[in-house]
Amino acid sequence: MVGWSARRRALYVLAFTGFTIIGLLVFNVYPTLLNTYTSFTNRNKFHPYPDCTNTLNNIVVPYCWESVFDIPKAGIPFTFVDPIFENYAKITGGIFSVKGLTDLFLLVACIIPLLVVYQIDKREDRKLERKIPAWLLWTIGLVLAFLILALFGLNAWKELTTSGDFWAVVFRTMAFVILRVPFTFILGLLGLDRHQPWPAGEEHLAGDFVHSLGGILGRDPDIIGVEVLFPGTRHHQPDSGHVIQCQRSGLAE
Repeated sequence: MVGWSARRRALYVLAFTGFTIIGLLVFNVYPTLLNTYTSFTNRNKFHPYPDCTNTLNNIVVPYCWESVFDIPKAGIPFTFVDPIFENYAKITGGIFSVKGLTDLFLLVACIIPLLVVYQIDKREDRKLERKIPAWLLWTIGLVLAFLILALFGLNAWKELTTSGDFWAVVFRTMAFVILRVPFTFILGLLGLDRHQPWPAGEEHLAGDFVHSLGGILGRDPDIIGVEVLFPGTRHHQPDSGHVIQCQRSGLAE
């Protein structure tokens, strides 16, 4: 291929990738463009077919390709909505109004105390000696977050979820995930058999878990100890035999 011309190399590559490119265009790109185009119209069960006298419909909508779809087109044809973004305005509700953006900001404000506490806790953890315990920081953060939620967040949530079906589905899905993940994690911890030895070769899983737990609790993982939480397990050591000691400064050898 070194001595080939640029045209020959391009044809050679296209021979291998051409069918994939055609498949992506037909089954991915075109349906996306068609649905985007249709989203700006009033197409529904009362207006199921396009107006095939429109040049753009003849190009984009398959129903107007008479050689492919020979279907009788009864009923009133769909047209573009006026204003053009009317469908999107109905979906999003009042989110792009001053009231909607204020409610969205109030919801985001509920997690700001937790983000601030996370940054402070990370900075404290890098010091040789912590001045503020991790449990105290996170308690303050949670109290402030729940206080903002109770005073402003719940009302903002109600306003947003009633402003449009789209946001109701989005917010309820997010709430389900946020509540379910910690609940499932806790159930998994409760289901662990502390007196059952780990399978051979998987003792390091206990060590990794305890190191993560130590980071969450703001304590040295070695103080917690794998043997305390999981009797019969051994502390995982690197294959090289070199013990890496994590220090409070956040640096490791």
